[in-house]
Amino acid sequence: MIRGLTPPAGFAGASRRGGVRPVTVSQLESQRKEFLQGAGATIESATTGTVDNRPAVRLRYKISGNGFTVSDTEYDIIVTGTLAVGAAQHQSVYDVIVLVVGTPVSQPNTALVDWISSTIRILP
Repeated sequence: MIRGLTPPAGFAGASRRGGVRPVTVSQLESQRKEFLQGAGATIESATTGTVDNRPAVRLRYKISGNGFTVSDTEYDIIVTGTLAVGAAQHQSVYDVIVLVVGTPVSQPNTALVDWISSTIRILP
């Protein structure tokens, strides 16, 4: 978050959801849209593709909270790996990496969002 301004001029956040069941990009898109809409978000667009050759969803939406509305761009990236569960056995592990970039609707910082978006490209 860019501090010192209320509302902040912009923010970026990252998180990881580990131990996710096997999921397709279309299932992930549907789940995230349902969750965000349940939290009061208005989805403006959804794009699926890949980020760094991994299945990904980009969602653009507006959501309100704490007295102001923000415009967010969210990237949800499916990452798979393997975990040894025995001498000769492995189990697939699924994680979802979530990156969110946003600015308040009342004080848009499109330069921030455009700069970060230029470093995270979702390819068809």
